[in-house]
Amino acid sequence: SWAHPLRLAQEHAPDESAVSADQINKYIAVYTEMQRNHSLTVNQAASKQGLTLEQFRAIENRIVRNPVAHERVLDALKKANKKTQPTP
Repeated sequence: SWAHPLRLAQEHAPDESAVSADQINKYIAVYTEMQRNHSLTVNQAASKQGLTLEQFRAIENRIVRNPVAHERVLDALKKANKKTQPTP
């Protein structure tokens, strides 16, 4: 049947909200770097990770749409933020 190849193509279509571990790590690194150095722009921090601003924003959009990735990023950023806070 002609529908079979179409179904296969849909099954193998990339998930728009899929985010690789490498992308998540780079995203976290950008924000961690900005927490450490408040004078950095997003563009500067992203370029340190080998990302253009457009690539960074694309990863950010996928993370926001992916609950598992989003939770992982939030947890990592909270931990990173605690490390950069002065201890009382």
